[in-house]
Amino acid sequence: MGDNRRRRSWRQLACFALAIVFSAGLSTAPAIAESDSGERECQDVTVPVALSAGTPKNQHIFGRLCVPAGQSPDTIQVLVHGITYTHEYWHFPDPSEGTARYDYSMAANDAGYATLAIDRIGSGRSSHPLSTLIDIDTNAYTVH
Repeated sequence: MGDNRRRRSWRQLACFALAIVFSAGLSTAPAIAESDSGERECQDVTVPVALSAGTPKNQHIFGRLCVPAGQSPDTIQVLVHGITYTHEYWHFPDPSEGTARYDYSMAANDAGYATLAIDRIGSGRSSHPLSTLIDIDTNAYTVH
């Protein structure tokens, strides 16, 4: 199987999984696809979401999708950060050695899993609606 075909197959898998996970359309952020040293392929994505049932999907969740290079994983781990963090929580750099030893996403990719590290609604590169609209329920609904 050629490299282009492999890339196409993991992208198809990722789109299918995101459609199931988020029950929404997938849109790619402009020109952010990249490769990390040939070990994995990462791409920034946005998914339109509603804040609750019956409301319009006028917000978006940002995520960084990373897939082991040349593989088509069967599982995508959705990585959700805690309060005061962003998707970067899962890609924490080693402050002393410049290694990836604190990068959970890379470790999961090395184990054969795809990862989608998201910014919760109101955090990072996701939409920032009025703070009075964000609570535990809207966080759960948008991740679901």
